[in-house]
This record gives sequence, C-alpha cells and structure tokens, in this order.
Amino acid sequence: MDELQISGKRYISSRRVARENGYTQDYVGQLIRAGKVVGQKVGRAWYVDADSFSVYLGLSPSEQVAVSEPVVVAPVVVEDHLPPVSVVEEQNTEPVPEPEIKTEEAQKIKITVTEPELELEKAEPEPELEKKEAPAPLQTSGLRYYADDEPMLPRLAQHAAVPLSLGTAPAPTESVHSASAVRARSGGKNRALALAVIAVGVLVFSAAASSVISLNISVGEENTASTFYSIEW
Repeated sequence: MDELQISGKRYISSRRVARENGYTQDYVGQLIRAGKVVGQKVGRAWYVDADSFSVYLGLSPSEQVAVSEPVVVAPVVVEDHLPPVSVVEEQNTEPVPEPEIKTEEAQKIKITVTEPELELEKAEPEPELEKKEAPAPLQTSGLRYYADDEPMLPRLAQHAAVPLSLGTAPAPTESVHSASAVRARSGGKNRALALAVIAVGVLVFSAAASSVISLNISVGEENTASTFYSIEW
C-alpha cells in the first residue's frame, strides 16, 4: 500500500516518496527520525505525511497534489510486420547402401607337438642285507632288559687239588696238605728276602751318588750367587 488515511491525513509510503523524488528509503527514514518531516511507522514500513513532506520540499498544496498523483504510462505495442515463413523439411528418400562386411574364412593350421623321449635309468637292485635276528627282550614288569651273555669278569680256571690215596689209610692226605703249606711258607720267605735286598741296594746307591755329586755355590763381586753341581771321581 502506497497511501494511507490516518486521522483524516494522507500518508505516503517512504518507498513511493523515495522513488518519486530520487531518494532512498533510508534517507526518508532519517528525515522522519530527525523531525524534519512527520511520519509514522506501520508494521515495518514508514509512511510520511504528505503536507509535511511538501512543506519540506517548498511546494504548494496544488503542486503537492500534482506530484503525489502517479503518472500513468500507456503501454506501447510494437507490431512486427513480417510475412509468415513456412519451413518444410526435405526428406531424402534415396536408399542408403549397406556397408559390405568381408568375412574371411579361418585357415586351418596343423600343429604337431612332439613330446621329448625321456630316458629312464633302470634302478639297480639294492644288495640284500643280511638280517640279524634281534635278541628277544626279556619280559619284565615295568622295566626292559636285554640279554647280555658276555661275562663281566674273565673266568679263572680253578684247579682242584686231587688227593692221592694209597690204600685205605688216611695218612697220605695229611702229607699232601703239609707239603703245600711248606711250599707257601718258603715262597713268602723268598719274597721278603728279595724286598730287603732291593731296599739295601737303593740305600747304597743313594749314598754313593751323594758322595760323588757335590753342590757348589759361588758368590761374585756384585753379590750374585750361582749354583752348579759337580761329579767327583
């Protein structure tokens, strides 16, 4: 709405005032807030009192009515005097030759595949190994044992003394026992004598060696001692 009647007074919208006088709506609002023209806000738009705005412009009331009335501009109709043009589409009725498709027969090619002959070497038969019979394990409860026939200690041949019996008298048996006892006693004495002879020989040799070999100690001028052994004949 460009015009309103408020309390018998005519109010013009700020948009119309700005459009007719070359102002902007903000400038018209500034005039109303500054008190240079009388205006009233309706909703969000300002409306200016026509009389106060004409006084601000210095116009008479008759000029105010002439300015406030909108100018009606008659629409101008422009006629185009152009003859109608008809467009006819020409259709080409000539048949379009179909493209020739050349089909070539596939040539059959023989392919022979020769498999290489594989020379298989004959495996020589493995020599048969003599199978040794494993000793049968002894059946034991919980533990497993293998038979071992070899003796842990070499066997000693025991020669049993054969008593000589002459007749029925028991005297020869006592003589045999006494002879063996005499031999044992004589063997023990011979061993003791041999050991004693060896001990005496060792003592004699050590004494002779100590008398022949003498230790010499010589002290030099610089208090250096040297030792050497000498054998005296």
